[in-house]
This record gives sequence, C-alpha cells and structure tokens, in this order.
Amino acid sequence: MAKPFIILVCFLFGGLLHGQEITDEFLESLFESGNEDYWYCLQSVYSLNYYIIHVANPDTIAYHREEDRIVFSYQGDTVKGICDRGNTDVRVSVFGGGSWHTIRRRQGIFREQSGLEMRINVHSGLHHLDKEVVFAYYLDDVLTGHYMELTLDKVVMKEGAYQQIDSSYVDTVLTVNPDTYEVYDEYVPRKKYPLKIGTWVYRNRSGDTLKVERNPEKHD
Repeated sequence: MAKPFIILVCFLFGGLLHGQEITDEFLESLFESGNEDYWYCLQSVYSLNYYIIHVANPDTIAYHREEDRIVFSYQGDTVKGICDRGNTDVRVSVFGGGSWHTIRRRQGIFREQSGLEMRINVHSGLHHLDKEVVFAYYLDDVLTGHYMELTLDKVVMKEGAYQQIDSSYVDTVLTVNPDTYEVYDEYVPRKKYPLKIGTWVYRNRSGDTLKVERNPEKHD
C-alpha cells in the first residue's frame, strides 16, 4: 500500500470534501490505524469515481471528514456502512481487496428502489486482463440495459445493451457433495436470461474498431 496514493485521492477530489480539512496527517493516521478494510474502501471510492466521471455519470460518491472519520454520501444521502460487506440494505456498497502480488479488485454496487443495480468492477495488477473495468446493470442478478468494458486507461473495448427475456432457462452449477466429495451437476432454473440488443461495438486496446454487431432493437 502506498500512502501517496491516498493523498492523491484528497488532492484530486478536494472539491467533494466539506467541513474539516482532510490533511496528510489525518490520512496517515488512517493508514497507521491498521484498519485495512477502511483503507481499501477509500481507495475503491476514488477508483470508482474516476471511471464514473469518465462515462459522464454525475452521481459520484461524495465524502467529507467528521472528527476522526470520513462520511460517505450518494445523491445527497449519507450512506452508513458503505464498506460493510454484510450490509446489502444500503444504496451503495463498496468493496476493495487484493495485494501488490495479485490482482486488485474494486467493486461498487449502486441500488435503485426498483431493484435495478449498477455494478462497477475494476481489476488491476501485474496480470494482463482483457476486461479491466466493467459497467453493467442487473435486475434480479440478470444483466439488463447498458453494458460497457474499458481498459484501465479508459479505452472502451466493448459497448452495447441487454434485454431480459422470460424463459425456463436452466443454469448448470458444478456442485460437490460435502459428505462423499462427489462432484455432480446441479440444475438451477432461472426465470430470465439476457440477450444482446441494438448495436454492439468491439475495439482493441488502442481504440480501433474491430467489429460492429447489429442485433434486434428489441426481442419479443
């Protein structure tokens, strides 16, 4: 973990901070507190906001200092437990993890009252990945709406949209019997599954268009 990174968070997003000043000393005290989950959360919020701004979404995660803590808010509402992995009732959940020797993962889940979720996943590390940043929307854990994949330097490699289709579609899940250790296929029925709709564009890491795919604008 590098302390200059979190100091950069303060510098780049200083306009989002109100109230008490977030100083280098305050950030260093967070670093030295040993609370790695909170440390990763701060880095994850910065990383997620960086890509949210890039795709022209105005709803970033705001934050400010109150005494010895940082308070997060989304769309004007304070979000308590934003980094609590077990709290699924909040508008926004933010997760971060990894080490310098493995892939870092940062994830944000933004929930609407309708049940729609915008999920952002950012992967970085020493390993080359085709999918490094993914913006996707889900309803009942099934893809729907706009979908986008970007590189870490913000080149859009894949972009399109999904529509959910009602179906008796069945997932096959590899399962292990805990008593016998026997491996078998478990069939899990799903009520919906996603289909691509409209125009999908595929690019290489340099931004050159490789393929344009035409799909129906809507499936019956």
